[in-house]
Amino acid sequence: MSEAIPGAPRYVEIGYLDGQPIERYDSKSGKMHPLTPWISHSVSLMENYWEVQSSLAQLNEEGFEHFTVILERYYNGYDEMGTGTCFVNEFSCKDGSCILWGYICDMNEDCRDGSDETPGLCNIGGLHTLQCVDGCELSDDGTEKLYHREAYDGKELTDWDIVWDIYRHRKGFWGQTCIGWLRRHLEFQKKNLPTEAPDVKLIHRPINGSLETLICKVNGFFPKDINAFWLKDGKIVDDENIHVKVVPNADGTYQARLTIQVDPTEAQHYECHIDHASLNEPLHKGWRWSGESLGRERGDRDGTGLLSLNLPLSPRDGRWIVLRQPRSYPITDPLRDRVTRCPSEEQG
Repeated sequence: MSEAIPGAPRYVEIGYLDGQPIERYDSKSGKMHPLTPWISHSVSLMENYWEVQSSLAQLNEEGFEHFTVILERYYNGYDEMGTGTCFVNEFSCKDGSCILWGYICDMNEDCRDGSDETPGLCNIGGLHTLQCVDGCELSDDGTEKLYHREAYDGKELTDWDIVWDIYRHRKGFWGQTCIGWLRRHLEFQKKNLPTEAPDVKLIHRPINGSLETLICKVNGFFPKDINAFWLKDGKIVDDENIHVKVVPNADGTYQARLTIQVDPTEAQHYECHIDHASLNEPLHKGWRWSGESLGRERGDRDGTGLLSLNLPLSPRDGRWIVLRQPRSYPITDPLRDRVTRCPSEEQG
């Protein structure tokens, strides 16, 4: 954020693995710290990991403040800019010369007349937000993929690299680092974290006299990958209206909901099929019509929510690191596996 909101940090970074928050930094504490017990063991091969990550996050924080100024002037203009003929990725100095947008307001006078460092140019007013999601994907077949998305003041940017050329040169380095940590964390989880079997419950919620929603609630399982679908009279139901949502629990396990809309008179023909690494064989939870509607049951754990790629992601500036490994199951979490980091000038 360009301005502080009382009680809220101006800058936040959060790292995720398969939708689970694993590390966090904010400008108030000035430190990166673990959010799950196992992450400290997984990163122990790197000496002073948390100190290093805190320093990198601080550099990212500085870079975000600078980038916010650049974006504001690039998209909304500035009355005292020059009128020289410059390329789209260049700032027009008052004397008619041109410099790259990334060089304005960096405390070094790059324009011959110093017009790239004036208080009027570099002090932007009002509340502005800059958000980014950066990441990598690792598929079962070994395919690696990087991605980057940014939003300024709630609007996703498609040409951010025009004014932030430095990130283009860092992309290869960050991608290797991202994939490396993704592999490390997945390997650590596989070797050291026990599987947790899911607890499955079925409820129904009437919509009207001729339609009803069946909900299969699958809770407390680990690892995240799960195969879930509806059966009707023993056959797989292929319906575009079927929705599956997997979210993390606060204790490191996951929960999922599988919903379908049906005719109430046929509800007893449906079963929820669950296949998970913790189970010796797939679990079928059959529905028995009771004529009663069940609401939310006590004791159900709420998930902390999946990271959405629909920007804006948060009401403040920040970096999100998301690591995930997609599986070949037909129905799983709708998001793919990723890692995220935003650019800084010094990092790398």
